[in-house]
Amino acid sequence: MIAENARSKEQRNGGQPPPKPVVEDDTVKIHRQKMLNARIGEHVLHALGKPPKLLTVQVRPLGGGNYRVNVLIGDAAACATISHSYFVRADGNGTILAATPTLRRHYEPIQEK
Repeated sequence: MIAENARSKEQRNGGQPPPKPVVEDDTVKIHRQKMLNARIGEHVLHALGKPPKLLTVQVRPLGGGNYRVNVLIGDAAACATISHSYFVRADGNGTILAATPTLRRHYEPIQEK
């Protein structure tokens, strides 16, 4: 009986197995989140300007479109200092909708390449 059901399903699909539902893979979700984090970091640096000895901008998702953004400076990662820290609300494209404290220019603008 089971073999008959399997054969009849194959005949209905032209001998092909039934299509699998499209599910977003974990690696795709991680990649999208990394890209969104990078975009948020770029927006923060664009508003802030480029601090001297900039090491990195950390963007940590907090949920619901809220993020913690830390701007780290220093000569090496072992001796990094957080020069600026913000709670930001961003949309799905990484555009900053609100920031606490308010984002404002502290340094020279970042030169476009």
